[in-house]
Amino acid sequence: MVQNCYPRPGRPLAPKLLADVLRVPGRAQRGRPTVSTRRGLLLCDLDAEAWNQFPQAVCQELGRQVVLAVGRAARTSSVLSNLRIPAIPRGVTLANLDLETRTRNSLTAAGFGRRPQDLGKMTAEGMLRLRGFWAKSLVDLLTALEYAAAHSKARPAVPAKGPQPVQHGDVLGHGARPGHRFAPSKLSRALLNQAVTLEKTAKIRRIPFSDPRLGDLLWAMDTESDTVGEMLGRIRRQRLVPADSAQLPEQWKAFRQRIRSIDRLPLETELVEIFGAGWANRDRQIIARYFGWDGQGPQTLEALGRKYDVSRERIRQICSRAIKQHRNIEVFSPVLDRATAFLAARIPRNLAALQAEFDKARISACHLSIELVVEAARLLGRKPPCVLVAVEQGRVAVAAAQARLPAAIARAAKLVAANYGAATVSRVLAELATRPHAEAPRKLIDETLQTIHGFGWLDARRQWFQRDGTHPSYGLPNMIGKILSVCPRIKVSRMCTALARNRRSRRPLPPPQVLMEFCRHMPGVHVEGTTVIAAAPRSWRTALADAERIVVRTLKWYGPILERAELEAICLRAGINRFSFNAILMSSPVIAQYGRGRYGVLTSGGKPKKR
Repeated sequence: MVQNCYPRPGRPLAPKLLADVLRVPGRAQRGRPTVSTRRGLLLCDLDAEAWNQFPQAVCQELGRQVVLAVGRAARTSSVLSNLRIPAIPRGVTLANLDLETRTRNSLTAAGFGRRPQDLGKMTAEGMLRLRGFWAKSLVDLLTALEYAAAHSKARPAVPAKGPQPVQHGDVLGHGARPGHRFAPSKLSRALLNQAVTLEKTAKIRRIPFSDPRLGDLLWAMDTESDTVGEMLGRIRRQRLVPADSAQLPEQWKAFRQRIRSIDRLPLETELVEIFGAGWANRDRQIIARYFGWDGQGPQTLEALGRKYDVSRERIRQICSRAIKQHRNIEVFSPVLDRATAFLAARIPRNLAALQAEFDKARISACHLSIELVVEAARLLGRKPPCVLVAVEQGRVAVAAAQARLPAAIARAAKLVAANYGAATVSRVLAELATRPHAEAPRKLIDETLQTIHGFGWLDARRQWFQRDGTHPSYGLPNMIGKILSVCPRIKVSRMCTALARNRRSRRPLPPPQVLMEFCRHMPGVHVEGTTVIAAAPRSWRTALADAERIVVRTLKWYGPILERAELEAICLRAGINRFSFNAILMSSPVIAQYGRGRYGVLTSGGKPKKR
């Protein structure tokens, strides 16, 4: 039985690639020279025959000397930078090399587990830069590669042109006659047609051989391609030489069935299959519950540790390794791609509305949240479909380039609606135009406004909106309250005329339909048809300001209609200064003009009746 650590009996002690580094004699051990020193052998001469020449304990010591020599060379010499790692023999995987656990884990984490052919692109110095890959790992890998190359059966190369013998009765060929030399094996017409069809599908062509779910099927069919697109091209050009010709049709059928089954999976199942590939069932459950892919939301390390009776650190290790093993490899995830495309096509969007649409699309069976979809895309190295930005009462899903805009829109909306209660989207756009790098599309503005506290649309065209929370002493709520205190029942057209008298306000006046909708949202006010009605009697003595109260009291006592000169004289004697009196006559919504120079208190229609 071959032991699972370097040096292994029957294997070389010193790799041939490092001969220049190991051209040194063995050092003394415990005050006496080793056998290699007494016999004049150099470390570079220690091949597999050393196990027949020396006792096992001596070979173990010689292996230690080889590792130390390689470590010194890595620190003091640049020789290793020019030494390229031998290519792994065709059909051989890391599992076939019988590497040490540390060496295999380090190579797998670097992505060589699914793409071992990439080892031939690395140098010895480059390998030592891998995380957890030390001098002993390098010697372990090189000796294993040399042993595999010497003992693996060489596969015949595929000729560029000319005939190639095939086995009799090859299921992919056309049959044979005894004693006849065969033409190159021809793949079945059905397989060629299917390959041409799949080659037209971009997402199929991009599937890498390193995929955790499809890699084993792909490697069984072709060991020279890196992607399905390359393999399909080789099939179309009749350049595919399968490891087992008799099994290729079944392998191809299994591959296509697996593709179809993967495409029909719920999103959460796909994520668990990807990140839990190669893990035990319990570990797959831990991964799913930690990231929230079971539909119950993410769970903490402490909660999972208590549930599975393991430490918090063990849960962290499992989840961390699940992420790291997919960090540098491409993964075929059609359901996740469909989910991200769905989200990217609908942003900008209010998160609550986007979540409802996502659930309705049934991409996820357990209604995964959009936050988990975005996080899953990030974990697989994909570009997140959107960024979730918090705005007061909710969040907005926007493109990454627009991440700063929702906050700017919210500030602009609150500014234009402050102290008035209602505003238009055009005023929000105008306010944004005064700020650098704050130009926003209309759809983003609409979606952001819906997350503001107290927001509501006032018209079907979505031009006017209101924002609750405006103090009743300011803006529209204040003026409407004054009007209803002197006229508890009033037509909306009449109210619009009264509000239009406020010449000091530079804000646009809402049209009648918008004004009625605004009144419906006011407390203590309801609307019947086109009439606005105060739900409870309001006292004009408390609703009006001091100067307005004096003018209204004067009109009620001496009116109901007074000439301007008479009204001014009475109000000035009551303590109002001339400036305040003129301002009230020009802008107060509770004062109405009945003819040239004649004023009275606002009524529901027509002139006020004389007492």
